[in-house]
Amino acid sequence: MVVNAGEVQSLLNSAQGLVAKDLLRRGQAVVNLARQGAPVDTGRLRSDISLELRHDSVPFVRIGNSVDYAIFVHEGTGIYGRSGRPIRPRRAKVLRFKAGGKVIYRPQTRGSRGRPYLRNALRAAAS
Repeated sequence: MVVNAGEVQSLLNSAQGLVAKDLLRRGQAVVNLARQGAPVDTGRLRSDISLELRHDSVPFVRIGNSVDYAIFVHEGTGIYGRSGRPIRPRRAKVLRFKAGGKVIYRPQTRGSRGRPYLRNALRAAAS
């Protein structure tokens, strides 16, 4: 049996190869599940979920968001987030924010729980 090393490398590493096509297919499944699980207020977060085929030493896909608040929605804020502390105003006496269509004033807030829609989508697609 003769193995054409160039052809094998093309299958494994090129953007048109079988590995890249399979990565894109699997990545699109994760994107679809993430869009179903993403929380919706205006729809911007959900519509911003993207898929990108990358290639460093091996091909891989990158799935994520480019909106600046996506990490806070995904991982949580305040006591539920990285700091583990309530959110307090820095310069004012109270915080002002909208919740449930109402404007709320509070001296502090616990923050919001994370909604790990990307992580959940990856787990669901893997099973």
